[in-house]
Amino acid sequence: MRRFGVGLLVLVSALLLVLSSTSLWTRHNVVNTDVFVANGQRVLTDPTVEARVESQVVDTIMAKPEVRQALDEAVAVLPPRLQTFRPSVEDGSGTCWAGGCG
Repeated sequence: MRRFGVGLLVLVSALLLVLSSTSLWTRHNVVNTDVFVANGQRVLTDPTVEARVESQVVDTIMAKPEVRQALDEAVAVLPPRLQTFRPSVEDGSGTCWAGGCG
């Protein structure tokens, strides 16, 4: 019976240790606004994250029918010889949406 009691107390202690650690981490990293904002800024300034967000935003914008139509109209007013540059116009438009032109 004593072994069972000791085992049960060890199990309860381990469970409480995990819960208290999680609570302390949450209090420090989520509830503390300054730390939360600093962590968010650090993540958002990571070049990999920036590239991924930029890529998804540009892809979403460029997939919209209104944007497609505006690009088609812009390319349609070009002389026939310049219409071969359609891929360059589309790529340049995507770059501008991503904040790269201007």
